[in-house]
Amino acid sequence: MLKKKAEEGVRVSILLFKEVELALSINSGYSKRALMLLHPNIKVMRHPDHVTLWAHHEKLLVVDQVVAFMGGLDLAYGRWDDMHYRLTDLGDSAESAAPEPPTPCSDSPAIPDHPHSQFFWLGKDYSNLNTKDWVQLDRPFEDFIDRKTTPRMPWRDVGVVVHGPPARDLARHFIQRWNFTKVLRSVDRWSAGTSENSILNAYLHTIRESQHFLYIENQFFISCSDGRTVLNKVGDEIVDRILKAHKQGQCFRVYVLLPLLPGFEGDISTGGGNSIQAILHFTYRTLCRGEHSILHRLKAAMGTAWRDYMSICGLRTHGELGEHPVSELIYIHSKMLIADDRTVIIGSANINDRSLLGKRDSELAVLIEDTEMEPSLMDGMEYQAGRFALSLRKHCFSVVLGADARPDLDLRDPVCDDFFQLWHDIAESNANIYEQIFRCLPSNAIRSLRALREYVTVEPLAMVSPPLARSELTQVQGHLVHFPLKFLEDESLLPPLGSKEGMIPLEVWT
Repeated sequence: MLKKKAEEGVRVSILLFKEVELALSINSGYSKRALMLLHPNIKVMRHPDHVTLWAHHEKLLVVDQVVAFMGGLDLAYGRWDDMHYRLTDLGDSAESAAPEPPTPCSDSPAIPDHPHSQFFWLGKDYSNLNTKDWVQLDRPFEDFIDRKTTPRMPWRDVGVVVHGPPARDLARHFIQRWNFTKVLRSVDRWSAGTSENSILNAYLHTIRESQHFLYIENQFFISCSDGRTVLNKVGDEIVDRILKAHKQGQCFRVYVLLPLLPGFEGDISTGGGNSIQAILHFTYRTLCRGEHSILHRLKAAMGTAWRDYMSICGLRTHGELGEHPVSELIYIHSKMLIADDRTVIIGSANINDRSLLGKRDSELAVLIEDTEMEPSLMDGMEYQAGRFALSLRKHCFSVVLGADARPDLDLRDPVCDDFFQLWHDIAESNANIYEQIFRCLPSNAIRSLRALREYVTVEPLAMVSPPLARSELTQVQGHLVHFPLKFLEDESLLPPLGSKEGMIPLEVWT
């Protein structure tokens, strides 16, 4: 498509992150060469040359300074998905247990005779981060994992398109080397010649001023400042807001959706590898382990009543591969906050110090405050909700709760007791079913590596009795499952000091 537009006279300018090759195998040098060979109107630059720890993490596409797409979605392998979150893709092969309809790719003149032309995910697009990292990126149509035995990892990534002045702001950000005003940013002198952390400020302000609920989807959740290892205060603001609601007897809900596992290569059945464990350490440190964690502080103030205010979940799905049901987590890559059905923050920034402090990775986000309102409900009362924020939140809830199969499910009121209890019930029921059928990892049943070794020796019901497993899976509603807060809680998950990961500064993980 870029080649076609370049041939029509459109100038295409592409700015790629120049990675440290020992740390990241994205092969941006190959991308630059391949793109520039397409047409002289395609110009490509990589940056930076001398930063070793931080990255350009923003994702941005601007057309004619009129339309701009942004969020967390990389223009890379494995990112395309839809709301079906399919686990398998065997094309029209007779071996497929559930053949899918042919895709538009099958009629495309670009690769008319390619053997993969009737797949949804061609070659490297069929991926599973925990099974294997990408290799040989210059061979896009070659599989690198066995799609007959390994399910793909579905990808969830909520982004945004903006028109008019915000798009011009984003274009100016690109044209003037990140020197602009209205769009939120995290930048530092290495990336933009100036320091700014307006994304963090927007998060803190939105949480502090929220009146009814917060809905968060993020790839990472590393927060709760101790003044040393972790500095951003997003988690602290959430704690303060819940404590305020509890003190005032106010109905207030916080929904947090995270990936069930970090997106690094590693076999979780043996512990997951040092990179996975490092991210798990800081995630659990934020959520529930240690004196600075959200749940430790909430429990100290209200005991088990924290469950009336906060839900921490992930997403999972299932399908058929060969003769057996299979399951895999849905990898949440979104970076989004919705507050009170009136305010939305979407961008490239994770909830961690790397993205939010403004001194590390460069990031972009937009703050959207609705001005067009429509009637809705909030805690059983009539409420004027923002048209965009409400529609986005209801769409997200519809997908994760499987509302298409539940026409009776009313998504208008996100904070009333009945809905919040329904959310908890679906998450708990789904998690129990998946554990019963697949013995999924991670799991609250596993507190130590020794318990993990014993746990994986038991064959799951999906292998022992596929018909019974399929029958039980009909009870699954949507994709929502509780996040396993007790997984490996008896282990130290920080990388050993003598390991490669252990020698990396802690700031890289946070």
